[in-house]
Amino acid sequence: EAGTDENLRAEALSSLAWVRGNWGGDLAAGATIARDAIAAAEAAGRPRLLRNALTTAALIASYDGDPGAEAVFRRALELGSAEPPAPGDRSARIAFAHERFWRGDWHRADALLTEEREEAERLGDEGSVARLSLFRADLEMRRGTWDAAENHIAQTLEWASGYWQTKAFALRAAVRARRADP
Repeated sequence: EAGTDENLRAEALSSLAWVRGNWGGDLAAGATIARDAIAAAEAAGRPRLLRNALTTAALIASYDGDPGAEAVFRRALELGSAEPPAPGDRSARIAFAHERFWRGDWHRADALLTEEREEAERLGDEGSVARLSLFRADLEMRRGTWDAAENHIAQTLEWASGYWQTKAFALRAAVRARRADP
């Protein structure tokens, strides 16, 4: 469907790779599609599209245990704000922060989430700031800092609805269960 529009092609391939590799767990297919997305984004000459494609490829590579994943994340981060994000873009910082805290690198994850929050506050992106409270709660739970996790969950529940509210309630239940609170 993307035809000859390299922008649309890069966007579509990046989204397909994300769904296929990161959500669907088909890492080999996701990695192949992500490489095509990177090539299409490079051909389009759009930093935003390349940042999305690289973020997708990096997370898939990380799931696959590829030690080169961090270098791909760094490349995505280097693109920074060369072109502002669009709705639905994947944040390289958030994806890399999640990857880091899944691997127990609390310090790096904390720094990445802090940078992302500062950027969201600078841009006035209240939705991102709010979601970052929930991501921070998840990090605090993994670190075993239960009071901090509960505080971030409470901040999230002040604004959350739908998916985000459900996720916040699930995390709050996990914190309370950890504390043996019936």
